[in-house]
Amino acid sequence: MPRFLITLMLLATVAAVMAACSPNDSTNNEPPAGLDPVVLGVVQDDRITEASGMIASRRNPGWLWVHNDSGDIARLYAISAYGDSLAELQLDGIDARDWEDIAIGPGPGGTDDYLYVGDIGDNDNAYKNVVIYRFREPEAEEFEPGIPLLIEDVERFDFMYPESPRDAETLLVDPFTSDMYIMTKRLWPVQVYRAVPIHTDRPQILQHVADITGPPIAAGDISRDGRHVIVKTYDAILHWYREDDMSIPDLFAQPPDTLPYVTEPQGEALAFNLSGTGYYTVSEETRDIAAAVSFYPFNPDTHDGHVTP
Repeated sequence: MPRFLITLMLLATVAAVMAACSPNDSTNNEPPAGLDPVVLGVVQDDRITEASGMIASRRNPGWLWVHNDSGDIARLYAISAYGDSLAELQLDGIDARDWEDIAIGPGPGGTDDYLYVGDIGDNDNAYKNVVIYRFREPEAEEFEPGIPLLIEDVERFDFMYPESPRDAETLLVDPFTSDMYIMTKRLWPVQVYRAVPIHTDRPQILQHVADITGPPIAAGDISRDGRHVIVKTYDAILHWYREDDMSIPDLFAQPPDTLPYVTEPQGEALAFNLSGTGYYTVSEETRDIAAAVSFYPFNPDTHDGHVTP
């Protein structure tokens, strides 16, 4: 089927969903309850062309933080689940070398909600270090309409791999321990490294803590309660249920379940919704197909996450 026809079909589906759901109130735009995945809307901001990371805001219900792959400046875009543009923030004095993922979790001392941005991409395995930035998540009241919010208080954590440089596109933050986890993309098996947010005078050495046998992983997220972990390959969503007191390395030693996913053009972004009752994906924009946000229902009360009639 020609791509322009696919785009027309996508836009028609989006229009029908938006008409049925009246989603334009960004403070109350959780997707409607149901069993089937649904395309919620087209991303309206033309600058979001290569969405590489996405996370659901905790201070601003209904907001999704999104950032581009390499080529953009150091900024995040806030959009609604239906693709509406809501806000923009920029990190003062920070370069965006190859931002690949964003996570949310506890800040210093295990309190408050902080955003974590992973400058962890390295297609040519050429960079000596990777960087994770951390800063307090701002609230909607801090933004002025049409003006990017400048974030000046940004912590920087530098890390090195114990072997040689790696390319990675997935960053997770454990809500129980505040430890950060980087998952490599191109190696077989996928390698999982732990990064501890400690300030030092020189880059810390990442700790290789787990391996996952499977295809390249492009995104991931941990539910707010820490019980569910999902990661995204280009063809599937993998899911792990976390028992009490189980560490992330022990969790990844278990075989995952597979959750529903419809393949997208270079889909590299994945995030649980705030309530943990579903997850979002967003595609990259191609010449003929607009970037769109999709939503998949998820049952947090089951170990496998599947929703049944």
